[in-house]
Amino acid sequence: MRKLLFICAAMLGVAVAAGSATVVTGDVTGDGQVDIADVNAVINVMLGKIDTSDELQAASDVTGDGQVDIADVNAVINIMLGKVQPGDVFTRLEADMVTVEGGTFDMGTADGVAPYSHAWERPVHSVTLPAFKVCRYEVTQDLWQAVMSSNPSAFEGERRPVEMVSWADAQAFVQKLVEKTGKPYRLLTEAEWEYAARGGLHQSTALYAGGDDLTQVAWTAANAGGETHAVGLLQPNALGLYDMSGNVLEWVQDTHADTYAVWPAANVWQAEGGDPVVRGGSWRWGGNYCRNTWRGYFPAATTNSYLGLRLACDINL
Repeated sequence: MRKLLFICAAMLGVAVAAGSATVVTGDVTGDGQVDIADVNAVINVMLGKIDTSDELQAASDVTGDGQVDIADVNAVINIMLGKVQPGDVFTRLEADMVTVEGGTFDMGTADGVAPYSHAWERPVHSVTLPAFKVCRYEVTQDLWQAVMSSNPSAFEGERRPVEMVSWADAQAFVQKLVEKTGKPYRLLTEAEWEYAARGGLHQSTALYAGGDDLTQVAWTAANAGGETHAVGLLQPNALGLYDMSGNVLEWVQDTHADTYAVWPAANVWQAEGGDPVVRGGSWRWGGNYCRNTWRGYFPAATTNSYLGLRLACDINL
């Protein structure tokens, strides 16, 4: 890999002036756009090929994790290709909302599919959903900061998912976001979460969101190195949604019930009963918790470095 990056840097051959001003996230060279020159600049900084000023070093740390590495190269490429939109966080959020066609699907874990599944993942039952929108990324720290004027996260980085947020914190965030933007953002219902993770109208039989190879789609205890990672660095699912499996657990709107048998076959959420539900697994846990059909729950006041959220909204955004 190191040899390959040297070759790429040599082939690109774009000089970078130390101390260049950064105009937007990913614009390492400070020329007002994110392009192949910025990819080359990050590679050169990462490999120590040029002397760097503090400004250039900071600009090259695109993921905001305190180091310049291959994750920053990937992040600049994603911005350049339009997978991540730089600029105003609210404009970017609206652009990142993915339309999910409505449909009917079988929600829950079938017998024999996952030997370590829980009774509350059953019975498999049919649920019908109208169309909705969901953000392709977990809520990032730059968005949380823009709304709440604070950052509670244990692992800081603008494009890392926000964590150390309770379900009550998530509700307060959504309310302020709606006030700031005038847009009807909300948490996903649990049924929407599972439907989207599995690919929407064309449901995947894969265990995880994006495929059966967990290392390709999720940051877990096996590959995360004991911390979160910037959103959007691994393989998305069929809807273009990133990190539905792994990175941080995602609070949803519903509260927990010990069985799906009490659920109606419609897109309603359980407003009363148990503790709020979390979905998707995290950097701290193993693969079983990253299954599309896995569900857990915590008291509403719980905070931890593996608890975050993802946004949804009705189709008329």
